[in-house]
Parts: sequence; structure tokens; C-alpha cells
Amino acid sequence: MHKTTVILINIVFIILLASFFYARWYSGSVLGGDAQEITHVVSSIDEETSKKLLEIVTEARSELDVPSLQVSVIIPDQGKWSCAAGWADPKEKRVATTSDIYHIGSISKMYTSAVIMKLIQDGVISLDDSLAKYVDDFPRNEEITIRHLLNHTSGIYNYTENMGYQLKTVLLRKQWSIEEMLELGKAGEAYFEPGANHYYSNTNYVLLGYIAEKVSGKPFSTLLQEEFLIPSDLDRTFFATQDNLPSDVIKGYDISILGTGKLGIKKNMKGFQVPFETSGFTAGGIVASASDVSEFTLSVFEGEVLNEETKEMMNAFVEAPDEDVPEQTGYGLGLRRLEFGGEELRGHTGIFPGFSNVSMYSPDRGYVVTVLSNLSIVEVNYVIRRIQEEVLN
Repeated sequence: MHKTTVILINIVFIILLASFFYARWYSGSVLGGDAQEITHVVSSIDEETSKKLLEIVTEARSELDVPSLQVSVIIPDQGKWSCAAGWADPKEKRVATTSDIYHIGSISKMYTSAVIMKLIQDGVISLDDSLAKYVDDFPRNEEITIRHLLNHTSGIYNYTENMGYQLKTVLLRKQWSIEEMLELGKAGEAYFEPGANHYYSNTNYVLLGYIAEKVSGKPFSTLLQEEFLIPSDLDRTFFATQDNLPSDVIKGYDISILGTGKLGIKKNMKGFQVPFETSGFTAGGIVASASDVSEFTLSVFEGEVLNEETKEMMNAFVEAPDEDVPEQTGYGLGLRRLEFGGEELRGHTGIFPGFSNVSMYSPDRGYVVTVLSNLSIVEVNYVIRRIQEEVLN
């Protein structure tokens, strides 16, 4: 979900007050307890680096005032490090662990792109295929291509910006079908002619998921499992609308989407989880642990499932400034290109109500950093910058 879309939901905050008390909440700081008692670390790197990373994560959690942070770092020729700091359930004081899973939001787009690119690599579809080949009765479907959908240059209206969508999702807790979301995308006015500009639209990735299922005859979850998750032993990754989720999906909290932060309250978003899962679909419906996300991110850039030609296509970036992600300098095929401290990183950010996340790969040095949090909206890029400045450099 895009940050702009999330903020728009504030409009319905006053109406929500009536339903507010049906969900659990807690107030004040999320902190409490000794820092060493509420952390869980799994490491194969040297003790000094591990200690420094833990210090950064615990300090960042305090500064950002989040219930928990789950962080994974992969450093070439050094090893892997994962940490969970804070509470999976603040009210019940359940400590987060590195095996807990978080809603990763729009990081899901990197997964959807990988599935589409594998279908392209296998000759099932083509980047230059028109949308009309797979979807009837969609505005300008003869002009829009798979490439336009992948890099958000289609101009298609973003259904999550629709006020009716926001009201029904938040007030009525509506569960959405693919067809209903595409109808919203059809009804909205196009932003520009296909290929003329860049505008981030979740409708693009719902269409891609629909196309993947149509051409393969398989649910998206099955495609993802067969092509990427099973070969890489990623058993802490799930597609929310099609998989049976384990019980340890961490609870997400909000201070910004519904405006409850103004009251000093962090609102438990569990009651809104299923509506947003269904409306996220392949634009934002994956849940995973940070270590699984890091492994997947690394596989996109260095793995064997996608060949070098396919990876090169994914890493073809268009100019794509984004006011919600000021570090962004370009957008590829399901990949954001960001700049931290003069270094180019590639991957994706992800917001899901109750969660803020980022997973980035360094093409120059080969490391991966993933940061997941259970609070929306949080400056998780700050954690990457700290790790980059104090450890990776």
C-alpha cells in the first residue's frame, strides 16, 4: 500500500470513533522491560558485529517508539544476522522472535514481479504483450503492456485512492474480490497515457496477479511456492488470501492511519487485517519473517531461478521521484532504486495498516538489509541508514 493512500484514510477518522472501542488498544510508550530481555538474536557473524547491530536495533526501536522491530542482515563472506526486539503483543507482553511473521505490504510487489518474470522467462507471456491479451473490457487495454504494469507507467487509476474503497474497507470491514478491485481501477480517471510518466498504482499489481493466475491455471500462492519459496526453503512466507496463516502473525498497531496517535493511543489493527489482506492481493498480501524476506530479496538479484537476462530486465529503471519515498531515484520491474549515504540500493518498501517495512540489496557490495515493524507509519529507512553507516561502512 502506498503511503499517500494510507494517509487518505484519515478522512474517515471521526466516523470511526463509534467503532473504535470494539478493537483492543494500548496507550503510552511501547517500551518497558530490560532491553536484553525483549530481544531475540540468531547470528552466524562475528560477535563484535552482532553486538553493534543489536545496539543499533534496540536504540532505533526506542527512538521510533515501535512495539517491535525485526531485522535481518546478510553480509557476503561474513554471514547472516537476525534480530527481533520488542513485543509481538504489547498488551500480553509476548516477546517478538525472529520466527514471527509480519505483513510486509508492498514488498509483496517484488514477489509478484518475480513470478511474472519467471513466466516471461519460460515464454508463457511477454513484457510487450498488451493487457488486452489477458483482460477484456479494461480502458486502453490495447495500449498498456505488461512492462507498463510492472514499472507503474500504465497511468491506470489506483483503486486504493478511491474514497468508496476506503470507507467500505475501514467502516464495513469489507472483504474484496479481484473483480471488485479491478472495477474500481476501471472507473477511475487515468493519470496519463501509457508510458508517458510514472505513477505508483496498486491496480497494476492486482492485474499482474490476475494475469499470472489466468495463464498458469494455478493460484498465485502455488506459483510462488513452486518457483521461489520451496526451492529456497522459505517456510516463514505466506500469501494471506490463499494460505492458512499460522497463529504467530504478529499484531500490528497504528497511530497515523486512523489518527489515534493524536489521542496517545496505539490502535490494534487486527480487526482490519482481513479486509486489507483481501484488498492487497498481489499488490500487498504477503506475510513473512525478516530473514525470509532477506533471503528472497537476495534470490531476486543473485539466485538461480531467474537468469541473468531476466534480472537485467528487472533492473531497467525509469525516472520515478516519489514524495512518499524521498530516497527513490528510479523504479524498475517491481523494484525501487533508492539512495542512502551516496550508495545505491535496490528492493522495495512496504506499508500495510499496522506495519512499515523495507528490504534492500546493495548491487555494489552484495549485502541485504530487511527491517520489519508492527506500527504504521514508521521511518524504517532510518534503521537501514544506521546499519549502513555504523556497520556496513
